[in-house]
Amino acid sequence: MASQTIIIDTVYDGNFESDETFTVELSNATGGVIGALDTATITIMDDTETVLQFEENPFFDVDEGEQVNITVERTGNINGAVSVDYETVSGSAIESDYVYEKGTIHFADQVTSQMITIDTIFDEIFDDDEIFTVELSNPTDAVIGEFNSAIIEIDDDSDQSPRPDGQFDPDVAYADATNKYLVVFEDFIDNNGSDESAIYGQFHSDTGSPIGSPFEIVQRSNDIPYLPEVVYNSEDDEFLVAWIEFVNDGDVVHYAVVDGDGTIIQSGLPVVSETSEIHTGLSLAYNPDDNNYALAWEFEEKYGSGEGIAAVIVDSQRSKNSMTITPNGEVHDPTLVYNTSDDTYNLAFVYINNGISEIRTSSFTGTGGSVIQENLPLYSSSNNQVEPIMSHNGTIGDDYVIWGGEDSSMDSIMGGLYRTTSGSALEIASTFVDIGSNHKSKHLMDLSGMQVFWIEMEEDAQDPDFYIKTQKISDNNTLDGSVV
Repeated sequence: MASQTIIIDTVYDGNFESDETFTVELSNATGGVIGALDTATITIMDDTETVLQFEENPFFDVDEGEQVNITVERTGNINGAVSVDYETVSGSAIESDYVYEKGTIHFADQVTSQMITIDTIFDEIFDDDEIFTVELSNPTDAVIGEFNSAIIEIDDDSDQSPRPDGQFDPDVAYADATNKYLVVFEDFIDNNGSDESAIYGQFHSDTGSPIGSPFEIVQRSNDIPYLPEVVYNSEDDEFLVAWIEFVNDGDVVHYAVVDGDGTIIQSGLPVVSETSEIHTGLSLAYNPDDNNYALAWEFEEKYGSGEGIAAVIVDSQRSKNSMTITPNGEVHDPTLVYNTSDDTYNLAFVYINNGISEIRTSSFTGTGGSVIQENLPLYSSSNNQVEPIMSHNGTIGDDYVIWGGEDSSMDSIMGGLYRTTSGSALEIASTFVDIGSNHKSKHLMDLSGMQVFWIEMEEDAQDPDFYIKTQKISDNNTLDGSVV
């Protein structure tokens, strides 16, 4: 035989190293002699990928007006030049709250880290804590790692605009069995620099007069229970009250059950307790056909890129059935309603699609919570769509969605009928307003049957007047009369 082959295995260790060599040498020939080529040299070339990502668990908590410095790391193969794009993406914080940035980070040969600097904006207007993200995309000669999204939470705790003590975020439900209303609200105090909140309830008569005194539903705590929502159960003459708490650097959703006379039946029951996620935009609905409740909320993983809308059905025995309605999408402002005609829970929300905010809808069954459809487009335009509110019209068996539309010069109130497979939109009113950088001056909307109400600010932003306006909508989705 004129030749033989020697097989040598190299070992993959997952670590980047420079090229390395070893040799194979011949010796101790029997029945022959060793020639001049007695040594073979093997060079091991490391083809480990270049990985670009943010530092582990990239969450940043900054005060309004401060800069945030975010490190992008390069691991694995550090040879050669690589690059990656980055862009700020609005969440509850929008571009009046921070300086929009978009660009490309370049890593020269052997460079292992680069810094992105983002400025937040101080606006002298009190806001709740707000969130935006910085996203990595489009790597060149590299791959993006697990931590591809950095979350920045802007705290508004400046001395110039502290959150005042008082009552916030009221919600109301009507008890037809007793012909009265329950109003729930957050009661906030700054207790010598330690913020504390409680959730209270107050009954009112059908003429608006208070019945009794406010009563505590959630004990005062520095976990800051906030954004209470309430819905009435006509079968058991009880109210379900849900809220969000800030616990262990994350948010949790809790609920309480209040009897029709104000007795606390149960309180502090957890709906979801994954404190690694941020939960906002809570909405409730009651299903009288199956005597259960549905809760829906927006979530965003604090350490990762997952976000969407989650929901849970709570039955009369307090058993829960959880589901994810819109996985892996940038969504905001969920609003929930029960449709008695179809025995379905229907959901409307803002969905960000390639930078454009759209109104979309999803639905799930009223009994088991099986998802029927998700992400059905209802309305889209080049303007921002914000704050949808949903109501069921039992006369025609459809649901009505109201939302606001925003651009640089004009705000509008929009409405649309939502059906299982289609939707149509109608402009209800529009007004030229100057909201400057205060994007909290959005339309606030509520529904009473097919009567639509909103708050409107006149054009003179130096000394503006505010109006509550209303417009009736007919059952066939047309304007009925004029704005009042």
